[in-house]
Amino acid sequence: MADIFLLEDDRILNRGISIALQKDGHRVTAAYGFLDALKQYGKQKYDLFLLDINLPDGNGLAFCRKVRETSE
Repeated sequence: MADIFLLEDDRILNRGISIALQKDGHRVTAAYGFLDALKQYGKQKYDLFLLDINLPDGNGLAFCRKVRETSE
């Protein structure tokens, strides 16, 4: 079982991916935008990040850079 961070601004797609991953036994933290992701990211450690690149309030690659700066 993995802890997965999902960043996807399309709420329907986000929910569908989350449900599929949870059915496989994974724990999912879902974020819907860049700022939302920054708020939620520091709460725990994650095994996998699934990131949307084009977000209305930022960029998935910029979020990836933030994660890399603060993770092991």
